[in-house]
Amino acid sequence: MDTLSLESKLDRIIHCERDSVGNEIQATLLHAFMACLSTAELCSAAEMLLDSNTKVYSAIRTRLRRIARKDENMIQLDDLATRLLTTWASSPSHRRRIDSMLSLLYEHFSAPTRKDVLDFWLGRGSSDARARWLKAFSRDETLLDYNLIYEYWSETQDWRAAKVIAYEGDVALVLRMLKQIGRADDKGWIISRAIIRLEGRCEFDWSSFKLNHPGSYAYVCSQIGRHIAEEEAYEIVQRCKLGFDGDLGLALWSFGQMGFWSVLEQVSELSSEMVRIHYDSIRHQLEL
Repeated sequence: MDTLSLESKLDRIIHCERDSVGNEIQATLLHAFMACLSTAELCSAAEMLLDSNTKVYSAIRTRLRRIARKDENMIQLDDLATRLLTTWASSPSHRRRIDSMLSLLYEHFSAPTRKDVLDFWLGRGSSDARARWLKAFSRDETLLDYNLIYEYWSETQDWRAAKVIAYEGDVALVLRMLKQIGRADDKGWIISRAIIRLEGRCEFDWSSFKLNHPGSYAYVCSQIGRHIAEEEAYEIVQRCKLGFDGDLGLALWSFGQMGFWSVLEQVSELSSEMVRIHYDSIRHQLEL
């Protein structure tokens, strides 16, 4: 009969981790001992070992996730969430581990507990906490409310919220957002998705969109059938940028979809010069 205290069991697991360097048997025993813990013991360990070695805490996470997937012991998982929500994070690493555990188990909590976790993240106000709130909230079929995500976006201009609305939100919300989002610092691919969702049937500052996001503009036109003359297409090419974060490739792909053979031929003839100018610009920036 098992008479060891939880502290003794955890101490044994920690020693396994310390002895596991160059010893694969000890590494395996760490997970085997962890599997011997009950759900209640694992939940306590998740709270008690916030300072533990990465391998030990990772083993706790793995075991808890395996148990959670069986949709059992929800009350104990809810209790863990409640304790973690009220645990004082004495360091940034503590906070990351608490948030990571809540994210890992979020979908297995009851709806009231999930609501508490969401309120906790949103109330913290940090970028990381807001990102966790948005990811969990947007995937929660029971609690999800696109109107709240829109309100959050209106207050913060968080592009991640704009993405959720553009890809998944009600068309009415997409239209409302699009009327406000066409600024130079917004991400063109989010605007593109919003316009395509609306099939182009919206009042929109197309000139500003083309000026600030020429590649995305070309892409949208190719997808919704908006007319572009070949002269305009070449002007768009000249506005596009090369490089990892450039949009020239997107524009050229779009013009291929639109059958602009002559424009692509012009670009081909000038490609060497365009590449030279691009790298000259990079070298100039590095020399500043």
